[in-house]
Amino acid sequence: MKKKKLIFYSLTNVMIIGIIGYYFLFVKERLKAPNWNLQTNAIIIEGIERTFDFYVPENLSSSPSLVFLLHGSDGTSQLMRYLTNYEFEKQANQRNNFILVYPQGFEKHWNDCRGTATYTANTSNINDISFFKEMISFFNQKYIIDEGKIYSIGYSNGGQMCLKLAFELPEIFTGIGVYTANIPELANNDCNPKNLPISTIIINGTEDPINPYGGGLVIIEGDSSRGSVLSSMQSFEYFKNLLPDKCLEQSLISNSYSEMVSELSASCSNSGYQVKLIKIQDGGHTMPLISKPPYLPARIGKTETSINSAKLILDFFEGLK
Repeated sequence: MKKKKLIFYSLTNVMIIGIIGYYFLFVKERLKAPNWNLQTNAIIIEGIERTFDFYVPENLSSSPSLVFLLHGSDGTSQLMRYLTNYEFEKQANQRNNFILVYPQGFEKHWNDCRGTATYTANTSNINDISFFKEMISFFNQKYIIDEGKIYSIGYSNGGQMCLKLAFELPEIFTGIGVYTANIPELANNDCNPKNLPISTIIINGTEDPINPYGGGLVIIEGDSSRGSVLSSMQSFEYFKNLLPDKCLEQSLISNSYSEMVSELSASCSNSGYQVKLIKIQDGGHTMPLISKPPYLPARIGKTETSINSAKLILDFFEGLK
């Protein structure tokens, strides 16, 4: 009996030491965000203090582009950096022409277009549109950004916020990148779309357990208050159909990046607008990156690692006329 207890305690100690070792060798190191030139600022919107972090490359070019990166539900600006494995900062550091902005949603959420959503940002009708306008003004004054190159990238609830920016501020934003989000169904869409063209790249997984690739009810841990969304293809078609009527030539092209990643793209030869749908076969409610964070809950599904979606999106933005 004593021998069995000794073996049990020995194995338990080995497991504990292994877990602690794994944490310090991998998790803790990955949770250490690169500091580089990350800064924090705050502005007041309708009496509410709103904060944002931003990264400026050391050798920033003149008239830089501005890119917002928006976290998902219950998220933070720092969590968005972690979930993307700081890959956007690595890319920006190589290119030197992007300022990256990580805004913080109100009580960890964005007031997107889904009218029935029960988080406070929506029920209190928080003015996120003004928040983005004021941030753009801040960066224009501080860095003299290129006002023709303002973009937003968002994950989940942040992706939904990008859709709202595309609907309501298409004259300001040049393009959006949307992860794990589809356009809300008309009956649950309380935005005011201007129906103007905007370059868009949508990246969705076919096995997303929260945002259904084929459309339908969005459910997060039993909460279905966010309502239903269109399919990924219908979302793509919406932005495709906004391409200018005076296109000299509208092309529709299919492409594959890997066995699990395919692309459908539409463009207008004389306007510079592009729309892309990146289909991640068997992908979950995640962002495909060549190296994923060390911990993601299994319930959100698979993370595809055959492509670097951060590079893909920034390449897409840089390729716009």
